[in-house]
Amino acid sequence: MRFDAPAFHSAELVQVGAVGGDASAETHRLSPQEARATLEQTLAAYDALELRLAGARPPGGLLGEHTVGLYRDACFGHLSLAGDGWGPADGVPLLPDAWQDVDDYYYFPRFASLRVPPGTTPVRPRGLLAAHLDHVERTVTAGGCTSFVFHVSWTDTPQRAEVIDELLDRLTDDPRVWCASPADVGYSADFPAVHHRDAPPAW
Repeated sequence: MRFDAPAFHSAELVQVGAVGGDASAETHRLSPQEARATLEQTLAAYDALELRLAGARPPGGLLGEHTVGLYRDACFGHLSLAGDGWGPADGVPLLPDAWQDVDDYYYFPRFASLRVPPGTTPVRPRGLLAAHLDHVERTVTAGGCTSFVFHVSWTDTPQRAEVIDELLDRLTDDPRVWCASPADVGYSADFPAVHHRDAPPAW
């Protein structure tokens, strides 16, 4: 599997709170003081490893009233949120995290009902690829934005790795699609200036 091809989600999008803080804490439910303390603990833990996060998916994938400014002040280049809303907020690009574009909703039965269309059982990698390509077509038709999430720990067979490569090949070869990394989105003047709208979480 290659790791140099552009994709909307990358290793830099990690769950803030998963290191040095409470991974189960839903940031949008925290007070501003609690959210700041959790983020400071998280960043301190990464600093100790000489790592710096460029972007993040907040725990629960939701924003509180305070959260955008909190991450902007910590120099995050983008946030990835649950749902299909997208666009800049207070200077921070907000990327969608639609459930149907996350790999675990295809590979694990407990999440199958959140797929589009809903399922009841896991699917093989080719089924995941077909669903993702269908969502690309719907996104292009709508003139929208989407992102795909692949967990390294679940890309544990050659077949699962191959469909990621094929998806990236299709996206990068499609003249209708701008296939970009989160950093490219964060610093591009071409990123559409629309207002973010939170979609109700599927869970």
